[in-house]
Amino acid sequence: SSRGGRTHKGKGRAKESEGASSSSQEQSLPAPDVSALVGTTVHRKFGDVWHSGTVSLDDGWYRVTYGDGDTDDLSAVELQQLVDGADRGATVSYYAGAKDGGWCEGVIQEPYKRSKHGIVWIPVDQTDKTWSGDRCFQVDFSDGHCPIDLRSSRRTSDPTDATVGSWYPVEEPGRRI
Repeated sequence: SSRGGRTHKGKGRAKESEGASSSSQEQSLPAPDVSALVGTTVHRKFGDVWHSGTVSLDDGWYRVTYGDGDTDDLSAVELQQLVDGADRGATVSYYAGAKDGGWCEGVIQEPYKRSKHGIVWIPVDQTDKTWSGDRCFQVDFSDGHCPIDLRSSRRTSDPTDATVGSWYPVEEPGRRI
């Protein structure tokens, strides 16, 4: 069974009739301009430990070099997601609207894959029914899991003035210095 379109853990995927609107459509978004992040320090959590890394540009990829010498090569979208706080293991708060449970906290499990995760969940009262596959993540909530769109333009810094579909990181995983 499901509540608000989010499928309970172990019960399969949300069906189109369970919160995901049949009028929703995938939208291709341009890569963000993250060139200003080159030379800055970002932070990423691995397990329970925070690591600081410096961003550089290497052959079209944004390389984050951590203090221990490990590196991550990220696309512009992945780097923006890291800075926004939409990263695997991060806890986010997502506003599903009054009809779908209000603010819900969940943990990002992995980037969205249509073949694995099915339909992206869109809250009933969300006015913008578009979603972008490369900005979506599978998120585990206390009452289930579903893929949701965590694009930068829907990130809010003021939860008291948020629209349905808004989100914010509970921690600031990608914050930069």
